[in-house]
Amino acid sequence: MRQITKIVSLLTFMLSQSIWSYSFEVGGIYYGYNPSTQTAYVTSGDKEYEGDVTIPSTVTFNGRTMNVVSIADRTFYRNQKLQSITISDGITSIGDEAFYCCTLLSSISLPKTLLSIGNNYYASQGVFYGCQSLSSIIIPDGVKCLERRTFRGCSNLVSVLLGKGVEIINDYVFDGCVSLKKVIIPSNVTTIGEAAFKGCI
Repeated sequence: MRQITKIVSLLTFMLSQSIWSYSFEVGGIYYGYNPSTQTAYVTSGDKEYEGDVTIPSTVTFNGRTMNVVSIADRTFYRNQKLQSITISDGITSIGDEAFYCCTLLSSISLPKTLLSIGNNYYASQGVFYGCQSLSSIIIPDGVKCLERRTFRGCSNLVSVLLGKGVEIINDYVFDGCVSLKKVIIPSNVTTIGEAAFKGCI
């Protein structure tokens, strides 16, 4: 039984390595390539991102121009150097724990084309979990669901403007957001999950 557990752990590790490896780098941004859709996605690479980062809507590599459509899971995971990020229109999804514990991240500009923040993976700690320097954010109209723990532990988050398309605020979304003073909830919201605003004193 113990040997089976070790084999499963090894396979999980190998799979995670293959998922997060990048295909190419342009302008300090690391990209993966999806051959089935001929599109690119932003991922982590050899060097840690730092300072102010802008994610473009297209990237050209080896003479081929590709649309950039997503940010992969854990791309900026535990990044202690990232200060601001601007995500251009064209990006439609941000993966689980993409900005987990980016403690210096103070400014985030999300694109109008964004449709999902997180993949609803039950074990995920949330896309912006622990972003302690973040004070405000605007969620685009195309996003329908705030997944579990999206902003958990964002202790300096003061205001959130939810887009008109938001329907679900899942469990623990704002858990531990002790500075939160204002959340505008649109009329489309049908569900507010367990402990969604726990600790919002």
